[in-house]
Amino acid sequence: MKINNLIQNNYNNKSASPLKTNSNINFNSILNEKELLESAEEIGHCHYLDPIDIELRIYRINNTDEPLYKVNTLKDGKLTQTQIINPKDIDMKSASSEELFAMNSYLYDKKLVTGDFSIVDSEIMAEYHPEKQNALEIGSQWANMQLSANNMESYLLHKKLIDILYHLDSLSSLHKKE
Repeated sequence: MKINNLIQNNYNNKSASPLKTNSNINFNSILNEKELLESAEEIGHCHYLDPIDIELRIYRINNTDEPLYKVNTLKDGKLTQTQIINPKDIDMKSASSEELFAMNSYLYDKKLVTGDFSIVDSEIMAEYHPEKQNALEIGSQWANMQLSANNMESYLLHKKLIDILYHLDSLSSLHKKE
């Protein structure tokens, strides 16, 4: 991916100097990364219609030591952003919708959530947020609202999810300190 962008940028820019190589560039590593991204399997999508048409498509990147997900963001049917996300690096107190979608897929892959309930099905991702948001706070407020309304079934589902997210967030914080 990086090499394609580098070549494409120089090709489009007629005034650019010829492509120079850097002896520190590991082209095999770049080509392997490109192969990994191209071989990623699509595992899901999430669609928002208001206020604009936003679609998130997620792909699992296989054959890596770390859990990696590629998330494509499409606005009005056009690809606007691609992110490679390691769920272990997500700060749940400051996460975008793309990061939450990757975390959701990770939780499914690790069988920590089931088809009954997930981040995508919760109030945490009810709306698309390109900016970072505090998913733990949103989820906790929603769970407490369900408890106050004596809606115990919804409260217990949200509470279970929030407990998992708090635990993962604490592991992520430990991972970042190392």
